[in-house]
Amino acid sequence: SSQPPPTPFPLLLLLPPSPSSPPSHKSSSSPLPTSLISVRRLEGQVKIFTARDEGDERSLPFLNSQCLAPRQLQLKKGAQVMLVKTINRAAGLVNGARGLVKGFASSGMPIVLFENGTQVTVGLEAWTCGDMMHKASRLQVPLQLAWAISIHKSQGITLAHLHVSLSKVFEPGMAYVALSRAKTLEGLRVLDFAPSAIRAEPKVKEFYERMTRREQEGRREEQRSQRGGA
Repeated sequence: SSQPPPTPFPLLLLLPPSPSSPPSHKSSSSPLPTSLISVRRLEGQVKIFTARDEGDERSLPFLNSQCLAPRQLQLKKGAQVMLVKTINRAAGLVNGARGLVKGFASSGMPIVLFENGTQVTVGLEAWTCGDMMHKASRLQVPLQLAWAISIHKSQGITLAHLHVSLSKVFEPGMAYVALSRAKTLEGLRVLDFAPSAIRAEPKVKEFYERMTRREQEGRREEQRSQRGGA
């Protein structure tokens, strides 16, 4: 069903991960403390959705490192959430779509009102993760709490409204990833800015500087040849 979207819709804060905890060492299913604190402050009883995982001992760790769906999801009415899987592209229910939990259906599944005004009961979805040798599967509600997510987790999604914190950005290219999540300039707000946050990967910078030098040397050589032939 379609309803008027929440106005104003809560803004999403993109946070850089801690330099001491690189993203490759962090579980993608671990919500940020900000989100857990926010859901606990809401009135009402919390509903906990625990994923059903299948696989052997070697494959199960892939679920925590590769699967966007959390192993455990805590929801209440009023919780801000984000889809972590496309469930209906035609209806705009794609990976990264944000909404508010309006309640729970008789089945126990969350009823979510999304930014575009679409309200649906979100059911279970399946994921398969692993490598060539080991596969594991997870069945879970395709949502995560979304008052705040890390810049790394935001890759691949676009957001209509967001706040971005850049003061502690430490990786090359991270600021670009964060800022380019915004659909429009009007929907983007930078909370804090430090020039040091804008940095290029040294190897990439070196490559383009080398290409520029070669082009300049080529032009000078061409000019010398033209003068010599005159």
